[in-house]
Amino acid sequence: MTNLIKHKRVEFNELFHDLVFVYAISKTTALIHHLHHGVYH
Repeated sequence: MTNLIKHKRVEFNELFHDLVFVYAISKTTALIHHLHHGVYH
């Protein structure tokens, strides 16, 4: 059986966009949590 998966180095651009995505999701969920509980600062 041959190995069909080719490995590729992750580029800085991909890591940066992943970080921005995770940050946006965490801020959105924090906002929803605070709005749901009636407390937002």
